Amino acid sequence: MPENSCLQCYAMTADDHGVASALESGADVNAADASGRTALMCAIAGEHWNDINISHASFMTEKRLRTIQRLLGCRDISLFTLNSPQSSFNDATPLGMAAWLNMPDAVRVLLEGSSDAVSVDGMDTHGATPLMYAARDGSLEVVKLLLHYGARPDFRDRNYRSTIQYALTHPQTLYLCEIALRQHRVRENETSPRTTITFQSHRDEPSSPLAAALPEFSPEATSRTTHIIIQLILSSDITSLQSFLSSSATSSASSQSQSHSPVLLNIPNAKGWSAIHYCAQMQFPSIQILDTLYCAGADISLFTAQEHWTVLHCLAVSYCPPDRTPATTDALSKFVTHLLFDLRAPFSAKDKEDETCIHLAAEHGQSLDLLKILLECDRSKSIQNIRNSRGLTAQEVARPEFLALFGIDLEKDRPESSLSMATIRPVTSSSSLSSSASSWKPSSIYSRREATSDDDSIVCPDDFDVVTAAHQLIDNLRITSPFIHHSIASSHLDHLESILRETEVLRSAIIQYFRSRAKGSSKALDDMKSDSNSVSHLLSDVTTSISTRLVEHGLPPIQPKRESEDSQATAVSVSVTSISSPPPSTPLPVDAKPKILPGTKSSKDDSKFSSKFMGWFKRKPSEHFKEDAKAKEMVVQETTPPSSHEMASPQLVPNPTVDKALQTSRVVLAAAMRDMSVINESLTSAKELMMSASRSIARADRIIKGAIKSRNTMLDDLRASGRKEVDELFVGGTPGALGYPNYLTQKPSIQSIDSVSSVGSTVSNLSFSVMIADSDDEEIKAIRRLVLRKIEARHDGALDEMDKVVGWLRVIKETVRGVKRRTYCK
Repeated sequence: MPENSCLQCYAMTADDHGVASALESGADVNAADASGRTALMCAIAGEHWNDINISHASFMTEKRLRTIQRLLGCRDISLFTLNSPQSSFNDATPLGMAAWLNMPDAVRVLLEGSSDAVSVDGMDTHGATPLMYAARDGSLEVVKLLLHYGARPDFRDRNYRSTIQYALTHPQTLYLCEIALRQHRVRENETSPRTTITFQSHRDEPSSPLAAALPEFSPEATSRTTHIIIQLILSSDITSLQSFLSSSATSSASSQSQSHSPVLLNIPNAKGWSAIHYCAQMQFPSIQILDTLYCAGADISLFTAQEHWTVLHCLAVSYCPPDRTPATTDALSKFVTHLLFDLRAPFSAKDKEDETCIHLAAEHGQSLDLLKILLECDRSKSIQNIRNSRGLTAQEVARPEFLALFGIDLEKDRPESSLSMATIRPVTSSSSLSSSASSWKPSSIYSRREATSDDDSIVCPDDFDVVTAAHQLIDNLRITSPFIHHSIASSHLDHLESILRETEVLRSAIIQYFRSRAKGSSKALDDMKSDSNSVSHLLSDVTTSISTRLVEHGLPPIQPKRESEDSQATAVSVSVTSISSPPPSTPLPVDAKPKILPGTKSSKDDSKFSSKFMGWFKRKPSEHFKEDAKAKEMVVQETTPPSSHEMASPQLVPNPTVDKALQTSRVVLAAAMRDMSVINESLTSAKELMMSASRSIARADRIIKGAIKSRNTMLDDLRASGRKEVDELFVGGTPGALGYPNYLTQKPSIQSIDSVSSVGSTVSNLSFSVMIADSDDEEIKAIRRLVLRKIEARHDGALDEMDKVVGWLRVIKETVRGVKRRTYCK
C-alpha cells in the first residue's frame, strides 16, 4: 500500500502530522517496508542510526517523541511490532535500539506510552535485553529507567551472560543492578521460594532506582570488601557473612563516608573470581552460604574473567573432600541439585575452551561422586554429548577410572592394537548422498527407486532438483504425445518405451518429493498449533492470576489507555532535555551481540522447527529461547531443613512498580489476546493452503498417470500396427497400404527424437521448450501449471504464514511471562 511507504518516510523524518495523516488514510502501523523496517523503529532510530551523534539533543526532538507517541497510540499496533527484533537494525528490538542509542526520553515514552505493552525485558535475536545494552555501555540514566520499570538484571543472553556480567566495569550501574536483584529475589521468594533462608540485606535501600543516591566507588575499598567476603566464605562463617553483608548495606545507605564502601557482591578479585565462585571452592560446599549470596544479589551465571568458568565449572575442578562418606555424598548431591534446579545455574554453559562442567569433572575433577551426580542430572545426555574446542565429548576426555560412569567396560572395549584409533577416541563415520541438484540425472532417480520400495521414504530436497525433473517430465510427455506422428520402426518404439519408463520414474520421484514436503509442513504446523495452545493456556492462567492479585491489592479494573486510536490519554508528557550522555559504543555485531567476554559461542537453538523444518525449506530459523527449566530432568528430590540462621523476612512496603504493573497488565493481556486471534487466523490460512497444495499434488499425480497410460496405449497400438503392416508386406501389400503414402519420410528420425529428449540439458533446448509451450495440449498445460507453479505457490504461502507465527508466538509468550514476573503472580 502506498500509505505504508509514506508512513515509514514520515516516521523516519519525525513528521508527526504526516504520521497522523497516513494512519487516518488507512496505513498499517504493523507493516514493514521492503527492508523489513516498521514505522515505529524508523521513528526511534531515524535513517542514519549507524552514524548518529547522540550527544546532540537535536535528534530526539519533541516532534520525534510525538511521532513515537502517535504510533504507540494506534489501537491496532501489535505486540510483535512493539517487541520483535528487526534484522535491518542489527536484530535489535525497538526498546533495545533506544537503549543502545542512549535515549532516555525515547525509553520513557516507549514504556509509558505503551502501558507496558513494550516489554522491558524484550530480547533481541541473540537473547540480549535492553538493560544489557545500557549496562554494557554504562548508560546510567537508561539503566535507572529500565530498572524502575522492572527490568531483570539476572536474565541471560544466548551465551549465558547476564546484565550483571556486562555491568562489572561500571560500578554504579552494577550497584543499581544488585539492589534491584536483591529486591526482586525477596519478593520472588514470597510467592515461589527458591532458597532455604530469607536473609535480607537491603532494609534501608531505595525502592526505586530513580531515587537512589549513587555512591562513589574506589578500587581499593571495593577490593578490600571483596577480600573480606571471600575469606568469610572460605572459612564457612555464615553468621559473620550475613552480618557483614547487612551492616555494609546499611552503613552505605545511611552514610556516604569513604570508610564504608558499599558492597558490590559480584565484583571479581585480582584472580578474576567473584564470591559465588569461591562458594564452590569450599571443602564442604554449603547450601546456606550459597543461599545467602543468592539473596544478597549474587549472579549464579557469572563467569570468571580468565577461564570463563561458572560456579559449576569451579565446583567440577575444585571439589575434593577429605573423606568419602554417605553424608558428604548426600550433601554434595543436595548442593548440586539445588544449584541447578532451584537457582538455575547454567548447566550447558561453556568455558573459553568450549568445555562444560562435565568435561572438567571428567578430565580434571577429583571426585567420582560429583561426576556421577552431574551425569545423573543430565538425563537426556545432551550436556555430556557436547563437544569441546578439540571436538571431544566428556566421555572421550574422561580419566580411565571415570569411564565406568559412562557405561564403558575397559577390559571388554580395549582395542587389540595399541595403535588403534579407538585408544584415542571413537571414530564414527556417516555416509552422505553424493548427488546434488546440479548433477541430477533421471538414471540416478531410477536407481534409487529400484533400491527401495517404500513409497513413504523422504526425498531430501537438497538431493533432488524438482524443477529440472519437472521440465524433463514435461519434455518427455511432449516427445511421446499421441497427437504427433510416430514411426512404427521397432527401434523407434523401443526408444519411446524407454522414455515412458523414465517418465514414470520422474512422476514417482516428483510426487514423492511434494508429498514428503507436505508431510514435513503438516508436522511443523501441528507443532506450531501445539505451541499456540500452550501460549493460550499461559495467557489464560496469567489473566486469572492477575484478576486475583488485583482483588488482593484492592485495585479497581482500569480501562486500557490504548483502546482509542486518537485518544490523547496515551500521550506522555516528556520534556526534552539536553542529553549529556556519551555517544553510543560501536553497534553490537550481528553474529555476537552483545559480547564482552572473548571466545564465547552462541548455543544452538533446540527449536523443533529450525533444524527439521525451517532448515529444510530454507526459511528463516525460528528463534525459540531456551528456558532454564532444566528442573524437569531432576533426579534427586531434596528437602533441606530450615537453617538455624534463618531470619524472618520483614514486612515489605507496597511497591509502586508492582502496583503499576498490575494496573497496566490488562492492557498488555488484551493486546496479547488480539495478537493470538491474528495468529490463529494465520495458522488456519496456512492449513488451508497446505490442503490446497495436497489436492493439487493428487490432481497432478492423476493427470500424469493418465498421460503415461494413454501413451502406453498408443505405443501398444503402434506395435500392433507395425506387425499388421509387416504381415501385409509379406502378402504383397504396398508401402501406402496404411493410407499414408509418405508416412515414414514425414516421421521424425530417432536422432531427432534424441535431440528433443535432451531439452532440459542445454540452454538452447530450454529456449525451444519455452517456445513450444504455447502449443502444448491441455493435459500438458495442466501438468506444467501444477508442478511448476501452483503446488510451490501453495507451499510458499503456507510457509510465509508459518514464518510470521514463529517469532510472533515467542514475543507473546515472553510478554505474558513478563507480566507474570513483574506482578509476582504464582
